[in-house]
Amino acid sequence: MEELKYFNSGINKSSSIESRLIDDYPPYIYFQPYVSLNWERMEVGICYSFHSTGSRYSLQDYSGEYLFDTRISSEGPAILFNFRVFQLSSFRFLVYNEIGLQKTKMVLDESLYLGSDEVFDESYKFTSTDFYWEPGVKVGYPVASLLFEVNVGYVLQSDGDGLEFQGARNKGFLQVAGENVHAGWNGLRLGLTIAINLTRMKNGGSTDE
Repeated sequence: MEELKYFNSGINKSSSIESRLIDDYPPYIYFQPYVSLNWERMEVGICYSFHSTGSRYSLQDYSGEYLFDTRISSEGPAILFNFRVFQLSSFRFLVYNEIGLQKTKMVLDESLYLGSDEVFDESYKFTSTDFYWEPGVKVGYPVASLLFEVNVGYVLQSDGDGLEFQGARNKGFLQVAGENVHAGWNGLRLGLTIAINLTRMKNGGSTDE
């Protein structure tokens, strides 16, 4: 999210209020339920992921409070492709590809209060839709009808038109130096999966292939 961080920095430098950076799009926990079908070495499935993070600039003293908040979230479906490279005892080593669509929503909130009086409180909404690709590796270990997996991947997001302003009358894009700003969900992704194998559950938890 380097473009959004750069946008925040520019807004803060141009503001007459010398606010302090509190959060700047920190790492986040994501949620991704999925279903899949397994063959001997291959797994194909579909998933739906949820992500959220944000930033805050703030200034507060006895006279009042200023806040500049950004809340950004995304969700969307994807197709999963896993391939088991090799197996060592019960540990399974896989490579995977995830190809999907992300619908991003972002809200900018800027407010200023002097004492208990509201000077202004403005909110701006933006959206974007982008495709992404996530290649990576997994290590899995089955226990009865459960499967525990740890994965490491890297998200590569295609840049669409950018974050579009959702105003009642006006339309436009969030920009820095004349260039459209993108959500930028690119980056390293770490995951922990707990899956239920319905075939093994039906067979009483047998670990036979």
